[in-house]
Amino acid sequence: MSFNYINQLPTMHFQFFFGVALSFILLSYTVTGFPLSQFYPFGSAVGDSFLPSNDDISTPSIDVSVPFPFFGSSYSSIYVNNNGYVTFDPTLTDYTAQAFPINGSHKMIAPFWTDIDTDRGGSVWYRTTTDSSILQKGTSTVRTVFPSLYNFSATWMMVATWDEVAAYGCSDNGTIKCQQRNTFQLVLITNGVQSSAVFMYNVINWTYKTQVGFNAGDGIHYYSVPGSMTDSMLNLPQASNIGVPGQFVLMVDGKEIDDIDDCILNPCQNNGTCTDLVNDYQCYCVAGFNGTNCEKKYCHK
Repeated sequence: MSFNYINQLPTMHFQFFFGVALSFILLSYTVTGFPLSQFYPFGSAVGDSFLPSNDDISTPSIDVSVPFPFFGSSYSSIYVNNNGYVTFDPTLTDYTAQAFPINGSHKMIAPFWTDIDTDRGGSVWYRTTTDSSILQKGTSTVRTVFPSLYNFSATWMMVATWDEVAAYGCSDNGTIKCQQRNTFQLVLITNGVQSSAVFMYNVINWTYKTQVGFNAGDGIHYYSVPGSMTDSMLNLPQASNIGVPGQFVLMVDGKEIDDIDDCILNPCQNNGTCTDLVNDYQCYCVAGFNGTNCEKKYCHK
């Protein structure tokens, strides 16, 4: 059974049935994108709660005062995890990301699911809000990106920010230094009927088995940003589904929208050429390389 998620964005989809080469190498790199000044305000000055420095923990259950629709269910509580995601189920114990779809569990929205260690640097801030000025900004985003929702008015929002977070396993002498940090933000917006998730990426300096998107937990309804679990996640600050570098806006209540250009994050490695297909992409590899993402080197005999 397939599920087509269609709206008026340039291109987007949920079903990715191609094989994705996993990157198990901790990489450090610097790409800057969505301006920090355009993030929703975060930190103690705006009343955010703070997740104590840790490796893999989640917040306690956070009350959602307006039911948040997410693929067939409406939720009244949510959890923010240190490792770059929120979940609607009791907190998960996974510290290593898994490729979507995941069946039977993991009802989650993941702007950057990877192994984050704030004991080594960075902060995770979060708050729910019904502040009128914040609701107005969220309303404007949804109406602008989805013109058919011109009557949408947000009644509840959540802002979660991973600010200059470090990688688990970073060190002064390792592949990635603890001074290398990632900063990104997740915003959830709902009116109790329709719901949206906004991903914003200011700086991505490192990646490690990173899954980006969302997963309904039924093995059918999910969205995986093309190139998830590969080094392409380093390019998130320059990628978008709405033409704004470093920003993704997604409907997550179960309505339908268009599918995106699956080549936006340059998933083809080693100078391979990416061709966008319907709900898929294909890499054309240069001589000496093969594999789904041209990640495998081979020798002619």
